[in-house]
Amino acid sequence: MIKLTEKSRRLLRAMYRGLGVGAISLSLGACPWIAYPEYGMPVMYGPGPDRPSEDIYISGRIIDKDTKKSVTGIGIWVKGVTSTYVDMVSGNGNFTLCLPKQQSFTILFTDLNGVENGLYKTYTKELSWEEAQTYAETQLIIEMEEITDAEAGAE
Repeated sequence: MIKLTEKSRRLLRAMYRGLGVGAISLSLGACPWIAYPEYGMPVMYGPGPDRPSEDIYISGRIIDKDTKKSVTGIGIWVKGVTSTYVDMVSGNGNFTLCLPKQQSFTILFTDLNGVENGLYKTYTKELSWEEAQTYAETQLIIEMEEITDAEAGAE
């Protein structure tokens, strides 16, 4: 057995404390509901009879108001839910959103690709929780209005 000096023992204790703090930090990072209880414990393995989901998935389609053709290149931002515009619109104008349960939603649809498929005005859709639930079964149709040459010149 090796006999350690007092200085060596203090150094080893400090290293072990550091390793312990690091291990605790990593384990809390792996379980965010422990470190951040305001997010709650995640639902394990998705919704089920004993784990009902409060989230709702709505699907929709973005079309041109005049021609009724699909519009792509549109960014979707949900106030208080998403932090940036998310381009979730497929090539045929379809999109799907996952919304957490809350009283109401403000959803902005903004043209992100510019003149590539025409310039479109930003469209704002206000939805209550009850309205959002109806779009879980039917499709939400968003009619985007194209910016005219006169409006584009005025900007």
